[in-house]
Amino acid sequence: GYPFIPENKEQTIMQQRMLNQIHQQFIDAVKKGRGTKLVSDPDLFSGRYWIGEDALKLGLVDGFSTVNNLARTQFKTDNVVDY
Repeated sequence: GYPFIPENKEQTIMQQRMLNQIHQQFIDAVKKGRGTKLVSDPDLFSGRYWIGEDALKLGLVDGFSTVNNLARTQFKTDNVVDY
């Protein structure tokens, strides 16, 4: 992964193994966090990113809101600091 030296096949294999492990950790965390809310879809963990409507259909999100609305409904406060 160094841009100024020739590609090393062993290093590339090692990096791919690391990426595969990180990807699996991500998949496991999402499955644990979302549970049965997730829809079975072969592209779910393909590396794509999802727009809100699609994420909702796939079970990746519960809905849409704003920071201020979430502060009021989930945390019962209007005290939101905008950094």
